[in-house]
Amino acid sequence: MGIPQTISLTDDGVIRVAQITDTHILEAPGDAFMGVDTHASLAAVIAAIGKLKPGPNLVLVTGDLVHDPSAAAYRRLAALLGELQTPVCCLPGNHDDPTLMRELLNLGFINTPRLVNSKAWQILLLDSHLTGRHSGRLSASELGFLSTTLNEDSPSNRLIALHHHPTRIDCVWMDNMMLENAAEFWTVVECRPSVRGVVWGHIHQEYQGRRGDINLYGTPSTCAQFKPSTLLPVRDDLPPAYRLLELHPDGRIETSVRWLDVCLI
Repeated sequence: MGIPQTISLTDDGVIRVAQITDTHILEAPGDAFMGVDTHASLAAVIAAIGKLKPGPNLVLVTGDLVHDPSAAAYRRLAALLGELQTPVCCLPGNHDDPTLMRELLNLGFINTPRLVNSKAWQILLLDSHLTGRHSGRLSASELGFLSTTLNEDSPSNRLIALHHHPTRIDCVWMDNMMLENAAEFWTVVECRPSVRGVVWGHIHQEYQGRRGDINLYGTPSTCAQFKPSTLLPVRDDLPPAYRLLELHPDGRIETSVRWLDVCLI
């Protein structure tokens, strides 16, 4: 059976999305990324999401799922994500192997779809992975998928998710690793009034802005964070985090970053 390209959500009018990103799961128990046991930090974030009332309709995982792509690392990730009794949708980042990711992360509630549909919203999951680079790029086929989908009749509101940031965030070293063809992305997106927001990972820090009428959201990592507005990488002392988005039928997006109240670093 093939990998599902579209999943549908049931909702009560508001779609609640918990976004987690840059989980950087490693292959062996006890291994650390930037001094953080990423398995333990993700487990703590998943436990926090599990306590939300009401719970999310969807958990969106926006790339750098593992640190070094291996079957063992993806299986460790799948075991953690499997604790969430709600649809989990994953897309690849620069540290991922998109083919291996899709092979191992389509089981139970865990999926790697292109589209998530509900009554009033459609979420598009884009692949900005660029082999051998930390920066990202949307291939011609990916831009074609984006354009074709945005031209189709659909729910009246859309949220676009990808790994790499498509706008500068005033962090010099990180902006050198953004979406390389961001101008092409915006050429497709900006003229579509149904696009209400764009959300991404990659930056290991919080970002919120606007481009015209489109809301822009960058989300911190479930493990280590970087200080904003720096010339070179500087580790921040902030704890693991996730973002909660409430997507309303009228196109409004209410969102906040939820920081864990304990630091696992």
